[in-house]
Amino acid sequence: MLQAYISCVRGMRQLTDMVDTDSHWGALDIFLPKFKNDCQNIGAWTTDVLRFIGIPTIHEYTPQWQNKCKRHYWCASLDTIGIFRPYTPPDNNLMEDWDTNLRYAGKVYAKTFGANKNTPYFIKSADECVPEELNSPLLDDQTYRYHQCVTLKMPLNVSTQNKVCYLCFFDKDGGLNAVGWGKIDIEEKMAIFENVPLNIMFFPAIYDRNEYTAI
Repeated sequence: MLQAYISCVRGMRQLTDMVDTDSHWGALDIFLPKFKNDCQNIGAWTTDVLRFIGIPTIHEYTPQWQNKCKRHYWCASLDTIGIFRPYTPPDNNLMEDWDTNLRYAGKVYAKTFGANKNTPYFIKSADECVPEELNSPLLDDQTYRYHQCVTLKMPLNVSTQNKVCYLCFFDKDGGLNAVGWGKIDIEEKMAIFENVPLNIMFFPAIYDRNEYTAI
């Protein structure tokens, strides 16, 4: 059924190849030429369409690749043994772009309907700022499905009243971009990060007044 969806979208894109529009068409966005759209909209509408026809589907994304300063959105659906497998719609089936693309995701999150009490949105202190990218209660960390992960505990060598710390990549301007979060144990002066992928370099930091401070 997923292959039928891909064939349908490809056919419709051939018919709309000359469409020139700067506006969104809702669910019809998936039928517009690829250069007219982006992976976030395509992934979101694909998730809705596949759920509507009975295919369990998750909308996932990485805030930043390991090897380039960009984010990416895609889908994951169940295979025949009940395991969610990722793919970038509508040009790929399950796992078809894993080796060329999705294996290079950094941290990975699913977009959810239910609030997750373990997000910075909830665990921050009352007057603490959170980077916009991670300031949502509707994130579920799925990194463990993409990488071998560990829980990382490290000494906190800066003075802070914040309750959240971050794992960062460099951004395109040489600054830091938060892609993951952890909890600060103020009494023990420890930073605790869960689902940390092995063999990927992150820069731990705290975020205050829209600036990152390395820890």
